[in-house]
Amino acid sequence: MFRSARAPFAYEAMWAIAVTFERARPILSGWNLALNELDYGRTMVSQLLQEEAFETKFTGPSVGKEAISAHAEAAVN
Repeated sequence: MFRSARAPFAYEAMWAIAVTFERARPILSGWNLALNELDYGRTMVSQLLQEEAFETKFTGPSVGKEAISAHAEAAVN
């Protein structure tokens, strides 16, 4: 079975995007916009998504036992 060391980071990136859009959805709804109606020309939406992304916090799989062990081992050596 192939498993990439980068997989946890890709998972976290996708999770962060999903959480950002979920946090922004009520505000977008108040602006009478749905997620499928977003386009590149809306500066207000870009700013909203940036603000919500900065507020998104979670602990993902890259901070699992292996990552903590590797970090601790590097600190000792």
